[in-house]
Amino acid sequence: MKTVGEVARLIPLEMRQQQPLQSWLTLLRVILLVVATQAAIWVTPDGIVYWPLKAVLIFFAGLSFVGIFVLGHDCGHNSFSSKRWVNDVVGTICHLPILNGFYAWREAHDFHHRQTQIRKMDPDWPELLYTETEEVPWYEKLAVRLGPGSPVGIFIGFWVGMLKRALFGLLIPQMPVRAEEKWRIYPHTFVSFIVAVLILREYYLVIGGAKFIEMYVLPAIIGTSFGALLTFLHHTHE
Repeated sequence: MKTVGEVARLIPLEMRQQQPLQSWLTLLRVILLVVATQAAIWVTPDGIVYWPLKAVLIFFAGLSFVGIFVLGHDCGHNSFSSKRWVNDVVGTICHLPILNGFYAWREAHDFHHRQTQIRKMDPDWPELLYTETEEVPWYEKLAVRLGPGSPVGIFIGFWVGMLKRALFGLLIPQMPVRAEEKWRIYPHTFVSFIVAVLILREYYLVIGGAKFIEMYVLPAIIGTSFGALLTFLHHTHE
């Protein structure tokens, strides 16, 4: 069995270094996809005859949200730039549309990588796993049955994870975080949430309630559900 270091050395050096041009071009591409899908939904006329087209556009708008999150994920691994502050800024911006605090997400995600698939430790789905002989409360059994392997888990998994990461001191007690670090993460999460809500509120006021559902609510549900499905497959499929 190879160690992590031995596996890492098998990866070509150029694949383990930041590519500034590729990073910024990817950010530009993601932004253009978001703008293009939003604009396409906006100009598509209402009416039952246009519903199939609108459904396709909403689906691709949801995928553009996945693209934003994936780029933010790479910022969390400091892969976007060699400068830490650039990763912080871009990562924070990428997480705003999905109401996610970047600092809290990064802390919990790093812990997930340190405890990957370890039962009761990994803050993702393995946290609630139990053995057949283990006595657990009924609500934990229900949580497992409604977890990422079910349609319910795929649908709400991202939002549950977001809440856990936002309140990590309470909902991820096994994750060690220094007190001074908590007081850096919590304010960032709070401010990020307020900024995101204010931006979305203005967007709602500009485009109206019906269009807001089409251009944000439904794409966000599709994007987060699709992302949860990808994460589940990535971490469990043989």
